Amino acid sequence: MKSHNPPLEPIIEYGVKDLFSKRRLSGIALAVRSTTSLDLIVHAHKLGWSGMVRRIVICQTEALPTKDTSMGQKPVITVEDITNIALEERRPGCEKGVLHEDAPVQTAVYRVQPGSGVPTHLHSRVYDLFVGVKGNLEIRYEGQHGNGLFVLKPGAFCRMPPGVRHEVSNPSKTDEAFFLLVQASHEGFDYVPVPFRTTEAALPFSPRT
Repeated sequence: MKSHNPPLEPIIEYGVKDLFSKRRLSGIALAVRSTTSLDLIVHAHKLGWSGMVRRIVICQTEALPTKDTSMGQKPVITVEDITNIALEERRPGCEKGVLHEDAPVQTAVYRVQPGSGVPTHLHSRVYDLFVGVKGNLEIRYEGQHGNGLFVLKPGAFCRMPPGVRHEVSNPSKTDEAFFLLVQASHEGFDYVPVPFRTTEAALPFSPRT
């Protein structure tokens, strides 16, 4: 009986190293059966052949190396009480302590005395992510999507996008306040003092027009 099976199209066999160096074989699908064999199904359209290669070529290979993810790790940092760490004064009545910093992000805790805070400013590339820790703070802001006043209470969160003018103040007459600030991406950080356009700043040392 005459076979009606279509003729086999060309079959390509590469070693593993060659396989990954052949950029033209972007249609290759790999199904890894074990560390010592690969099933290679080569899609040949980009090589000028039509359809799918109709045979599976088994290539015996050496065991593929696995990366030891335990190497190069940074130490774990734990803080039992972030309101009781060493702080550095940034301006009268406002102190900052850095908990974590690398190129993409900085995490810090701020202690703000009554009547003090962070004067009006903006960042051109950095998100300010505020989390209330203790006491109440007022965050005033002006941006393309509107102006507002948000009270940052313990457990509250506020995301301040790049370009938005904002000010953080402690309106209390008697109680200090703490907040956690995550700045991302801290790489390329900038601090631009600017006045509000229409909002009245709470801090006497915030820039004015």
